[in-house]
Parts: sequence; C-alpha cells; structure tokens
Amino acid sequence: MSVAIATDRGIAEERGVVEEKFDVVEEEFDVVEEEFDVVEEEFDVVEEEFDVVEEKFDVVEEELDVAGEELDVVGGELDVVGGELDVVGEELGVVSVDESEHPVENRDALSRIISRIPTTADFLIKLL
Repeated sequence: MSVAIATDRGIAEERGVVEEKFDVVEEEFDVVEEEFDVVEEEFDVVEEEFDVVEEKFDVVEEELDVAGEELDVVGGELDVVGGELDVVGEELGVVSVDESEHPVENRDALSRIISRIPTTADFLIKLL
C-alpha cells in the first residue's frame, strides 16, 4: 500500500507541476494576446492617418488641376495681350516722326494706341 500511496503522491505532485506550468503558459498567452490587441489598435491608427494623408493628397491634386486651368486662362490672356502689343507696334510704325508730314494719320494711330492701353493695363494688373 505504501507503494500505491507513494505512486499516488508522485502522480499528484507531477500533476501539480503540470498545472503550474499550464497556468504559466496561460498567463503568457494572455500577455501575448494583450500585446496583439495593442498592435492591432496601433495599426488602426496608422490606417486612419493614411486615409487622412490620402484625402489631403486628393485635395492637393484638385488644387493643382485648378491651378493648371488658371494657367491656361492666363496663357490665353497673354496671347491676347501679345496680339494687342503687335497691333500697337504696327500702329507705332504708322506714326511718323515728323507730325507735320501726316498729322491726321498720326492722330488716328495715336488714338488707337491710347484706346488699347486700358485693356493692356487691366490685364497686367490682374497678373499682379
């Protein structure tokens, strides 16, 4: 009988050791599970920050599109002003250095040049 008691006692001790080890493993598993939850939360935060950056990128892209369209408009206006300046240059070519030679043509050419100045000036003011 003492052998049976000793065997039962040995088995009980081994079971106790196994149970302690199992408890330690369970605690370690709980720690790992908590760490996983923290990592998962951090990943969610990073994902949200990425979404914000993506939205900002979309806004910048739209602003660049608008700026490109505005540059196209300015380019067109510059073409118009260039045309105006070409006309003014032609008119200046008509104006005689000696007013007494062609007073009527000079006056008409100068009138046309002067009439274009507000348009050109308005455009240049817009650019500033």
